[in-house]
Amino acid sequence: MSVAMNEPVAGTPSGRHPSATATEIRRAQGRFRDAIVEFLGRPSNLTFGTMHREGIEYLEFEREELLPAAARGQLDDGQYDLLLEGHFDLVRGLNTIVADTPGTDQLRADAHLLRLSLQEQVDVCERTVCRGRPLRLEP
Repeated sequence: MSVAMNEPVAGTPSGRHPSATATEIRRAQGRFRDAIVEFLGRPSNLTFGTMHREGIEYLEFEREELLPAAARGQLDDGQYDLLLEGHFDLVRGLNTIVADTPGTDQLRADAHLLRLSLQEQVDVCERTVCRGRPLRLEP
């Protein structure tokens, strides 16, 4: 059965709480990913600020939309725990880059690790919340 990209994910009955759609999830993840990639390609105060802002916005999206939709959905505890663990990895990663010294190799390395954490979260979302609806973010 084919599912439209704008249908609610995680099996939430319509009419109850609004759910994040696969399109909204992809858009939010894509903005954060693009900001990280832009920073890695052209590190500057501007691209760092954009990456930080997009990171905060994505984490708020996860906290306010994605995680509640997943909790209401038909995920088992292990799947939900994977999503939550990925969320906390992203929080730690964002906090780490904020604490890094601007212009250092360590900041670039930590931004790269943040990108990998985001990609892992994309994979988990694809397997759990969106159940096979591809969210793959092309480089």
